[in-house]
Amino acid sequence: MIVNALAGNDTVNANGVTVNGNEGDEFKGGLNHIAVVVDDLDAVEKKAMAKGFTTHSHANYEPGRRFYFNDHDGIEFEVVSYS
Repeated sequence: MIVNALAGNDTVNANGVTVNGNEGDEFKGGLNHIAVVVDDLDAVEKKAMAKGFTTHSHANYEPGRRFYFNDHDGIEFEVVSYS
């Protein structure tokens, strides 16, 4: 598992969301998102959707494919496959 975190001079807005880094990025407690590498992206997406999560930001890029979803606490997960 790869965890992307922001360290340094973070700014917390009125909603308790830390903002900094790239424009449009949002952070919770310094965390931007959690990235997980899987073998079968389609199977994992089906499982996430079956659990009630809405997937978004699908992308095919070199060298892989990915999608994102947010958990019930608002933490963003990136699911990546290099297969």
